[in-house]
Amino acid sequence: MLGTRMAALTTTAGAALALTAFAPAALADAAPVAPAKAPAAAPVATGAADTGIAAAKRKSFKCASPRNQKLNISWSPGNISITVYFNNHCKQKRHIKLVFKQATDVCFTVNPRTKGKKKVWTTGGKLEKITSPSKC
Repeated sequence: MLGTRMAALTTTAGAALALTAFAPAALADAAPVAPAKAPAAAPVATGAADTGIAAAKRKSFKCASPRNQKLNISWSPGNISITVYFNNHCKQKRHIKLVFKQATDVCFTVNPRTKGKKKVWTTGGKLEKITSPSKC
């Protein structure tokens, strides 16, 4: 008994087509071969949650002077470091303290009317909270 030779072609859209190259007369009455189904398209990753980037967190502290002004802080915790962004609208220096679980706490001073960033290496510790104490 002779078999049927099959060839598979793939279109640009990814759909596979089956073509009969040689069919003997004995198999001419056989049922036609259905083309293979195309694989489902993979989902496209969008947004910070899909890429593994943590969303930034924010916190503010009131100024002693001028009134209605704040020290604004935002941070995004990473695996080995945390970058703290700050904008001090106050007329006095302010302190920012990062309290870690299973690591040494970090405290730094921010000059009045300045903005900037500070990179802190976590050394495996988990950030518990950020405060603004009166002294470091």
